[in-house]
Amino acid sequence: MTGGNLATDPIQTFRRVTTQLGINSTVANQYNVSIKVITPENVRSSREPPRFLRVLGVQAPEYRTNLAGQTIGDDEIRINHDVATQPRIAGLLTHEYVHIVQHSRDETGQLFDVDTSGWDEIPPSGPELRLLDSSLTEGAATHVADQYQQAYTDTLPQGTRYRRAYEQRETAGGRYFMAPYWFGYRYVADRLEDNSTLASIYDQPPRTTEALVHQYDPGAEPPVSLSVNVTADRWWPDDRGRVGELGTRIALSAHLNRSRAAVGADGWGNDALVPFERNSSRGYVWITRWDDTANASEFRTALTAALNQDATATEMGWRDGQVVFRIQQGEDSETVVVVAGPPKFARNTSMDINQRVSVQVR
Repeated sequence: MTGGNLATDPIQTFRRVTTQLGINSTVANQYNVSIKVITPENVRSSREPPRFLRVLGVQAPEYRTNLAGQTIGDDEIRINHDVATQPRIAGLLTHEYVHIVQHSRDETGQLFDVDTSGWDEIPPSGPELRLLDSSLTEGAATHVADQYQQAYTDTLPQGTRYRRAYEQRETAGGRYFMAPYWFGYRYVADRLEDNSTLASIYDQPPRTTEALVHQYDPGAEPPVSLSVNVTADRWWPDDRGRVGELGTRIALSAHLNRSRAAVGADGWGNDALVPFERNSSRGYVWITRWDDTANASEFRTALTAALNQDATATEMGWRDGQVVFRIQQGEDSETVVVVAGPPKFARNTSMDINQRVSVQVR
């Protein structure tokens, strides 16, 4: 350990954590973890909202530095000097030790099994997969730390601390950063109450953030059918992604209060996010499908209210700086399509909204 001291025994803590995780002593002894106590500004996060969420107003959180702790790879933990001697350091160190184990896939097995997780069916681009991955990773670490604190300390459990942190974030960027800790912890704790194990959660994780938010069993409430056909002339479509219910909720919360944003995202059925590029310009067509027409209309109403907060209404839709937004819902339809991009992109994009959605960008 370098840079300072901790108000807990790191070796004892590691042994307790590996015992909690069911790792035998032979494997546990193979870990060689370096702990560095460093200045607050050097404990920083690279996690920031995906580009499409930023277009919708979700800016990077204001506190990407001065984190309490951070794990680098499978052999280094950085601890904020200001936290190192506080009573909660035992829970924090436990959390980071779990990340060390998660990152050490050669010794413990790959964290998420592609053959059993179903994650190969999730579009690799977009906020959904990123939020799912971080939620299960942080949720498991938070739950183990929570249990450690209850067994060995009298400090505020991490799960409670992160719930408060999520609820107290004043920006959508802050909520994007904290959502995996709170929703992930809550989901993991609920699954473990049903006699699941962390290994079984890794093998069969939730396949949507809808399942994460509503704590559905694995495989329950799969995404509804959504078929999208795209044709483009001068704009090039990029890899498709999915925003998901949690990403939608966070996006709406950039301009609406948390409860209103949650209502607007409820009833999510599926979505497809199609980015387009032309030279240095980028536009998006976001096709959302909802459980019923009422949920679709609720989302359209919520997004309209969000755009009315900061964007300027125009004949085409709304304009915020160099980005024009359009919203179109099919008649008596569960499908709402959002166009976002430069004026020429928005003007030259047309949609035919039926059971199969056709998008044409000229």
